Amino acid sequence: MLKIGNADINKGYLGGDEVKKAYLGSDVVFDNSVVAFITTWNIASNGETLTLPTPTNYLVDWGDGTTDNSNSHVYANSGVYTVKMFGVIDDFRFGFSGDRAKILTVENAGSNVFTTNAMFAGCPNLTSFKSNGLKITNNVSVFQGCGNLSYCDLTNADIISPNSNIGTFFFQCGNLTEVIGINSINFENSISLGTFFNSCGSYNQELSINTSNIEVWAFIFRNAFAFNNDSLSNLNYSAAKSVLFFMDGKSASNFDYQYYDNLLIKWAFGDPITGQGKLDFTKLTNLTTNFGTIQYSSAGAAARAFLVSEGLIITDGGNNGL
Repeated sequence: MLKIGNADINKGYLGGDEVKKAYLGSDVVFDNSVVAFITTWNIASNGETLTLPTPTNYLVDWGDGTTDNSNSHVYANSGVYTVKMFGVIDDFRFGFSGDRAKILTVENAGSNVFTTNAMFAGCPNLTSFKSNGLKITNNVSVFQGCGNLSYCDLTNADIISPNSNIGTFFFQCGNLTEVIGINSINFENSISLGTFFNSCGSYNQELSINTSNIEVWAFIFRNAFAFNNDSLSNLNYSAAKSVLFFMDGKSASNFDYQYYDNLLIKWAFGDPITGQGKLDFTKLTNLTTNFGTIQYSSAGAAARAFLVSEGLIITDGGNNGL
């Protein structure tokens, strides 16, 4: 039993199934199934106001002994405060505005939280995020511009919206190094990964995700300077309509030519056993792609030549002579 105030913690839950809270005098008591949306914030000065980026008045524990239904609170003293919101959170959105510089971490999003477009976009001091069952519905630019986000736990995140666009999800997250749970996310209802890791200069985790329905790959690893592993050759590109600027900005010094060879082979011929996962030129509507100055060797030359013969215009660093 979770208690706010001085209510008797041994009292039974008195609320209905939908509200899941009860009032005991002036106190509020929740049953154990209610999971708070927990965040931490930096209050830089005495008397500073924190305004949550939501028009709806949820029950909020402000972390300084105050609990109310307001979306705005004045802190008597500066410091770092843990704020807890209760309810179904479906309209929490910074969108590059408001008190976005004050949020530091998301300690628990929980299954009662549904992402909204640009939910944490432009939060320069957000360093870590923990999902714990986050529902991903309207999810474009969720963390766009979170330049200090280094750790993101998407464990049990649930993409529940058909034809979902998950593009620009981590766009411009330059310090992102660890994403937990991304390989367990079901991307079957997503059609776009465009700009997903664009400008994520520190990210280099291997990917093992279901991309059979992904149509848009444009800009996905543009300027992702640290990304250098062979997992891209294991993904499925059969639904691709655009691979525009796929790895634009990369160079021969930060992407192994053998990995590029393998990706070219996958695009041209598919899985070596089943032939599945290759580019389908009857679906590809944009015939331009860019790999910066990444080079290929003799092992990838035939695959590259085939792709060009099919009409794909490839910009890269050419044959390295190996």
